[in-house]
Amino acid sequence: MKFATAASAALLGTTVFAAPLILGSSDTASAAILGSTVWGAPFLVGSSNPDTVNSGTPSDTVQTDTPSATYKIQDFTTRKYDGQHINTMSFKIVAFNAETLADCFSEDFVMNQRYTCSNGRFSFTYVDYYDWVKPTELSIREETGDQGPIGGSTNFTTPPCRAGGSGPKDVICQLPESQNVQVELSPVESK
Repeated sequence: MKFATAASAALLGTTVFAAPLILGSSDTASAAILGSTVWGAPFLVGSSNPDTVNSGTPSDTVQTDTPSATYKIQDFTTRKYDGQHINTMSFKIVAFNAETLADCFSEDFVMNQRYTCSNGRFSFTYVDYYDWVKPTELSIREETGDQGPIGGSTNFTTPPCRAGGSGPKDVICQLPESQNVQVELSPVESK
């Protein structure tokens, strides 16, 4: 039997020690209302799902589906000293509970090259098509341990730019705070 949410386990009258939540749901309250205990279920939207769920019986560990996650991208910024080609870029990978999981940056950006983020758990590639017709593509990869990496991509229009200040063509391009960019990660090949 597989538990999809903490609420599923609660309906069965079990104690859940690390129940994954379906992306977009928050069923820990349901489990509490139904009288089950949810221990250490920090797997809010924006965190990776765990490998197993303990249903309360010492020898009863159930394998869950493959890991997946959805994260927000915040403070996405590129800098183009010549006004056209990206020289530096940075952004944050943030869980939906507002916890910053990684700071990602490149000082000498090369398009479509993989860069490792601050904590080593995440990496990224980015492609900017330098126009407003075809959206940019940001790909995120997360190392999840024994089950292998998960990854995904998101597209958005090239961020609006403003003067950068270190030369006549220098521009800084930032996604507006109001633009919510999300990336869903699912299993990918190990490379």
